[in-house]
Amino acid sequence: MIIAKLFRPLLTLLVLSLSLSATATIIDFETFKIRNANGTISAPYDSDLMITENAAGDGFHAITPRGGQKVGYGTNAFNGFQINSFTRAC
Repeated sequence: MIIAKLFRPLLTLLVLSLSLSATATIIDFETFKIRNANGTISAPYDSDLMITENAAGDGFHAITPRGGQKVGYGTNAFNGFQINSFTRAC
């Protein structure tokens, strides 16, 4: 009982700090075109090469009907990180 009374303020502080730091980070992703069917990597891009972000921002829809075409969906939020520095995926 005495131990519980001694640790109550510490536990309260811990719970408060966890609740304050448990906010979500919004990461903005962008769509981009990478390569045409003929291998060129600059505009103008093939007219049938398309990528659009979903309205909810939760993914994308891509159309690359010819071989060699390439599109991307990415973010700069992780620039400078090494892949082995991530400990878990949410």
